[in-house]
Amino acid sequence: MNRSAVVFIFLLVALAPMVSAQSLRVVGDSWPPYVDKTLPDNGLAVAIVDAGLRKAGYEPDFTVVQWTKALAGAKAGIYDVVAAIWYSDERNETLLFSEPFLENRVYFVKRRGSPVRFSNLNELTAYRVGVVRDFSYGPEIDNLSALKIPSNYVVQMLLGVLSGSLDLAVVEERVALFEMNRYMSNQADDLEFVGQPVSVRGLRIAASRVYPDHAKVIADFNAAIKEMKTDGTFERIYANYSFGQ
Repeated sequence: MNRSAVVFIFLLVALAPMVSAQSLRVVGDSWPPYVDKTLPDNGLAVAIVDAGLRKAGYEPDFTVVQWTKALAGAKAGIYDVVAAIWYSDERNETLLFSEPFLENRVYFVKRRGSPVRFSNLNELTAYRVGVVRDFSYGPEIDNLSALKIPSNYVVQMLLGVLSGSLDLAVVEERVALFEMNRYMSNQADDLEFVGQPVSVRGLRIAASRVYPDHAKVIADFNAAIKEMKTDGTFERIYANYSFGQ
């Protein structure tokens, strides 16, 4: 065998993994610290999802777009995978969901010392409750009979609670801590979480059912995440992120 043939075979072997990796168009909406282009590896959720998909043999190509466009694009097959999403029966009609890879605890936040008091959600009718626009928190909050006031940004809601224009804000725990630490560290002590979480959600990926191998992608991702939680990879990724106190 001549030298050229040897070099050619070597290149084929070396490039085989690159050629065989299946590309995936992955999408997410800016949601720090889970999805944020200013954070390491585009945020905690994206870092975990990217590592999981690569471990499973895929080549993710990540894009950030506005949430409604991300959902519509995934349903239409413009995107193959949504990187960080909560399950709903409606979404499950067009998207196939993974097992949760993180747990999200959703709380009410109020101004420390505020007279706001309630023992169940039915007692919130007299209060102004801040929510993020176009965000589905689950039935507990989506069906809330309180006066819900939408905001475009979490920090906007938290400042509204501090100023008194809102009585409460509905915020996921890590998101609230991150936003307080990033934008309002001098005022963070003036806010507090109220009681127990109003809901606990599993953070997942979802594959477009239009994508031919959507079931395989989800099965491969679930297996990869399980292995990452056993071999320490998951813990090492998580340690790269700080959420404040």
